[in-house]
Parts: sequence; C-alpha cells; structure tokens
Amino acid sequence: MIHSRRIITVIAIVLLATVIGVVGIGYAYNAQHATTTTTPVRTAADYSALFTKKYPSLVGSDGNPIFTIGAVKKLADNWYSVTIISKQNNDTLRALVLDSTQSTDGMSIVLGPSVAFNQADVPSDVFLPETVYQEFIQ
Repeated sequence: MIHSRRIITVIAIVLLATVIGVVGIGYAYNAQHATTTTTPVRTAADYSALFTKKYPSLVGSDGNPIFTIGAVKKLADNWYSVTIISKQNNDTLRALVLDSTQSTDGMSIVLGPSVAFNQADVPSDVFLPETVYQEFIQ
C-alpha cells in the first residue's frame, strides 16, 4: 500500500513537471512567433521594391525605377493607397496595397497601378473594407 502511494506520488510529480514544461515551451514559442496587429512604417524604397518586383517593366535600362513614390495614404487597417509618379512623363497612378505583416514579403499590390478602378478590377477573392471601396472604386 505504501509502495503504491509512492508510485502515485512519483507519477503525479512527473505529470506536473511535464505539464509545466509543455506550457513553458508553448509560452516561449508564442513569445517568439507572436503575430502582431501593427504594421511597420514602410519607406519609399520598400514600396518601390514592391512595384518593381511585381512589374519588372517599371525598371529602366539603368536598373533604377522609372517612377517615384508620391504619397502613401492609409485607408483602413493594413490597406494603403500608394501614388506613383512617372519619371518619364509625370503621369500619376494609384495602387492599392495590402500590408498585413511585419515582413516586406507580406506586402501585396491588390489593384493597380492605374488612373481609375471599377468593381470589375477587384479580384473575386478579395473583400475590400467599405472605406477602401469608397475611396478606390468609382
């Protein structure tokens, strides 16, 4: 009887230590891999890199972008209107950028660049927040 109590006590201690270890490892993992709701401030170079990566034709023969970033306007959480200005003819175009992660790989061009957009331009798998829709779709 005394022997079985010891076994139960040892099992209980081992189980408690295991639970504490698993919780500790989970906490440490989550602390290192926590998602964030804040989006970092991007530079003009970040946006230029995004556009030239998606549209290599926006790179001139000298290897530099043929546009400048004119303005960036936050429309809603993670949604940005980015204005680009052509260095060749000063045309001004807009693009809709979704920026949902800390990594620049998390940035994506949803619409544009173009002068104007309509409902048919919106990809069928994209749900635009109302404020973004009203600002961008004409």
